[in-house]
Amino acid sequence: PTGQVRCMDLYEDEAMERFVDCAMTEHRCLRPLPADPDVAADRARTREALQARPPPGARGGVRELFTGTWRVAMGLNPAFDLFDCQEHAFRPDETGDAVVGNFSYRVPLGGRGGHWLQRSALKRISQPRAAEPWALELRPEPLRMEYLDRWFVLGAEPGAQDPWVAVRYFGANSAWLGYGGLSLYTRSGRPPAGAAEAAVREALGRVGLGWEKLTVVNNSCPPQPA
Repeated sequence: PTGQVRCMDLYEDEAMERFVDCAMTEHRCLRPLPADPDVAADRARTREALQARPPPGARGGVRELFTGTWRVAMGLNPAFDLFDCQEHAFRPDETGDAVVGNFSYRVPLGGRGGHWLQRSALKRISQPRAAEPWALELRPEPLRMEYLDRWFVLGAEPGAQDPWVAVRYFGANSAWLGYGGLSLYTRSGRPPAGAAEAAVREALGRVGLGWEKLTVVNNSCPPQPA
């Protein structure tokens, strides 16, 4: 699976998008990757934990949590979460209880002197149920490949001196039937420290995750080499 994702990261363009849409979504010529074995159980455990103890910081819902620019400081899944210089800029959507985010990141060109590709994608994050402001849904704009990620806000302190939001997600599309990961957002792009780190550790622990499972994202963002 990681190899297929890497191929799309490096070579995706309009022609490849048309091919993938035709072969995998419209005509089902290629068999999708099977779901990761632990996805269903992890998703059920996450939902049950949040239903039993909803995270207080998520009460304001998607429009209060995701405003302005957030950066991914730490991630879980190497296929999706650990790109360099992930900057997600959010604005309210004009329709519904939702926001639209421009997700930008760098894809390193291995063995090419530190060069990288700049990628970006528009995504819409909605809150389908008012009673569960911590349960969100993400889809690309425009919608492609029957893509749907279900976001679970494990905890958040958006108004703190060292603000953060921790999102556990589980998704599927016509190319991959089930995957998951985690993004730890901060405004600065640096991992939380002190009291904020302790709060993140507690939020992770409630769904059976440890701080040591996360990897720090490289947000040094140097210029493209000559």
